[in-house]
Amino acid sequence: MEPAQELQQDTQADDREQNSNKGTFVTNLMKLPRLKHYKWWLRNNLMYSYGLLYLPVSTYSLLCATQLAFNALFSFFFNSQKFTPFILNSLVLLTISASLLAVNTNSENMTRIPKGMYVIGFLCTLGASAIFSLNLSLVQLSFQKVIKTETFSAVLDMQIYPSFVATCGCVVGLFASGEWKILRNEMENYGKGRVSYMMTLIWTAEAWQISSTAMLGLIFEVSSLFCSVISTLALPVVPILVVMFFNDKMDGVKVTALVLAVWGFLSYIYQHYLDDSKSKVNKTSNNEASGAGAVIEKRKEMSTENPGFAAIWLVIECKSHIKGTSVINLMELLRLKHYKWWLRVASYSFFLVAGQVAAILLGRLYYDQGGNSKWMATFVQSAGFPILLPLQYFFSPSLTSTANTPLNTSSTKSPPLSTLALLYFAFGLMLMGDDLMNSYGLLYLPVSTYSLLCATQLAFNAIFSFFFNSQKITPFILNSLVLLTISASLVAVNTDSENMTGVPKGKYAVGFLCTLCASATDSLYHSLVQLSFQRVIKIETFSAVLDMQIYPSFISACGCVAGFFASGEWKFLGKEMENYGKGRVSYMMTLIWTAVTWQISSVGMLGLIFEVSSLFCNVISTLSLPAVPILAVIFFHDKMNGVKVMALLLAVWGFLSYIYQHYLDDSKSKVNKTSAQGAEPIIEVC
Repeated sequence: MEPAQELQQDTQADDREQNSNKGTFVTNLMKLPRLKHYKWWLRNNLMYSYGLLYLPVSTYSLLCATQLAFNALFSFFFNSQKFTPFILNSLVLLTISASLLAVNTNSENMTRIPKGMYVIGFLCTLGASAIFSLNLSLVQLSFQKVIKTETFSAVLDMQIYPSFVATCGCVVGLFASGEWKILRNEMENYGKGRVSYMMTLIWTAEAWQISSTAMLGLIFEVSSLFCSVISTLALPVVPILVVMFFNDKMDGVKVTALVLAVWGFLSYIYQHYLDDSKSKVNKTSNNEASGAGAVIEKRKEMSTENPGFAAIWLVIECKSHIKGTSVINLMELLRLKHYKWWLRVASYSFFLVAGQVAAILLGRLYYDQGGNSKWMATFVQSAGFPILLPLQYFFSPSLTSTANTPLNTSSTKSPPLSTLALLYFAFGLMLMGDDLMNSYGLLYLPVSTYSLLCATQLAFNAIFSFFFNSQKITPFILNSLVLLTISASLVAVNTDSENMTGVPKGKYAVGFLCTLCASATDSLYHSLVQLSFQRVIKIETFSAVLDMQIYPSFISACGCVAGFFASGEWKFLGKEMENYGKGRVSYMMTLIWTAVTWQISSVGMLGLIFEVSSLFCNVISTLSLPAVPILAVIFFHDKMNGVKVMALLLAVWGFLSYIYQHYLDDSKSKVNKTSAQGAEPIIEVC
């Protein structure tokens, strides 16, 4: 349908409010363009107008935030912009923010706009953001390669002449579309009157020119890239204002998209701060290099005057090179040893991931087929510890003299038995509470939701490690913490989409909170275990780690048995077994294999604690969580809607951010070791 015909139908229906927004080309006329390539800018204004026509203002403004991501892409191709981790993080978060709005159309309050037109507005706004960013990059390229002057006069020429051409194009479009015929009728039917109609258009034009003036100033003083960053800063403010002035609906998903857009903007700003700091450091280094150059020139001058001085420099350089070669040979030997270490870590990681995935799915199967005993589900999470007893015997200090090597000194004494007993008892109670809360989570939540909430243990781990293990909160760890929190929040505000119709919302909330508390408890447990090894046990042998697993598991299992009888659930076990959906044998096998898979997961966890650290163990355990929702869709027919997919992507991205920080720390550690090993031989030469 042509725009004029569509407007005419609305006029005949005397829809005053709808008619007041139909003058798309008039809106374009008021928005004087700001870029060189007028055809693209004309299309840009037109698409922005369709976006405002078919979308709520809050959704429109959040979609405009994607211009920052588009700007990074175009700047990479046209302006040699580097893709740093923070820019990539900004790009991903802004994309997910826009995608959240795309999959959340049911929450919009524009009931008169069909979904097809909503999609048109959505795509037009995205396209306009892309063109806006492309034109900014091309303007910067034009200044560099064509105009080659950056005077304020040249920038004004870049604004005025394309604006004139684009305005003429808008006038042509106004008459070609036939909208000029109904402008008078539109003015008469404007909701707030003719004067308000004219003032709205005039002040719209003025507002865009104020914006254009500020943009020109930023381009002139800094760059088009920085201009795009600052323009994005205003976008998060718009959804809040339109809730007050236009009564737009601001639901939980849209708030989450807003937070993501702000966080993506902050990531981009932080990269700009790093670039600015690096630029200052480079300038300082260049000044120092100039001084070093003077020293080298002096050395050449002295070598010319005194041949013996030149010979001394030659001997020192040759010996340093020989010693450097010996360091390289040593590093090759260490690299071979490091390869075996990575093989062990990979094996333990596989046990942890595979065991945890299987245990979660089997736990959900127990409930789905008729199991209802929360204490039984808690008991099997720790009752499988006897399968670790052979390992404890094999690695017993009495059988191997190398298994009890202390971390610090060979004379480290074992802590008193009473201290160890109290420690194991406290950890056992903590494990029991953690397992019980996990059981409630699996009972009242879909597996996909449960697993996504478990991803927050990485964020909790960062907090507890900061307080108990002196873990630094780096920008990447902070980014991981925020994203995992947002991921869990998305699941929390998306309860209406769950397919567990038999679970009341109150019990859903109980399951949600229990799963979050279980994740926090699990993270606290790992941090306290690491602290105990450092301050109490003071040795990290595999035998000591097995003791840390077996004795608390025994306490936890005893506590579960006590709870099992105190709650009276033992009376219904026979009936539960008889009514189990897949039969009695399947009932027993489900419980047995649940216990076994939890212990396989524990073996992997113990290995990672022994080889690396509890912190790294928690990171790897989070890796299994994104796989669970996919398998839950296949085996348990969980509903995987768009919002939950976005939460899954956020959890994965938060995990990758955490892993990248670990990679940076590992690389820095290798550099420090190489420097330390290479320093001593050079001193010996001198």
